Amino acid sequence: MIRGIGPVYAKKLLRAFADKVFDVIEAEPDRLREVDGIGPIRAGRIAAAWAEQKVVEKLFEVPQHLIHTALSSNWLTAR
Repeated sequence: MIRGIGPVYAKKLLRAFADKVFDVIEAEPDRLREVDGIGPIRAGRIAAAWAEQKVVEKLFEVPQHLIHTALSSNWLTAR
């Protein structure tokens, strides 16, 4: 889910770009305007929401070696 894209626009985007929809949003956001009903403002909001979502995902990525270290040192269970 991407903020600003409901079921109607999701279907339109999939029809227009198929399995490349996320590539288009990330690398060619101006192409979103090819979809009926998406103008420059909505395209910008979609691209910004996608970028924000990717940042949040990166923040929640925890390297596996840190989890292993924490578990093996009883750091997590000692609290």
